[in-house]
Amino acid sequence: MAEIAKASGRPMRFEDVTEEAYVAELVGEGVPEEAARSLAAVLAFLAGGHNSAPVSGVRKVLGGEARDFTEYAKRAAESGAWG
Repeated sequence: MAEIAKASGRPMRFEDVTEEAYVAELVGEGVPEEAARSLAAVLAFLAGGHNSAPVSGVRKVLGGEARDFTEYAKRAAESGAWG
C-alpha cells in the first residue's frame, strides 16, 4: 500500500474490518449477499497467508519474470491508473 500511496501522491490507510462488516458494506453497495460472502471468504483465506509462497506461475504464463511491485505502482500511476 505504501508503494501505491507514494507513486500516486495520495494518502492511503489500511482499516481492518470484520468479515461481517465487509459483507454488510458490500451488500449495502448492491452486491448480492451470496457473492459478498464468497468474496469475503476468499479474502479471509488470502489474509491467512495461504497464498503467500512465491511460485513460478508468472514466469510460466508470461514467459518472463514478474515485475517489481514498486516499479509497477510507479508505471501505473504515470499512466493515470489512480488519477
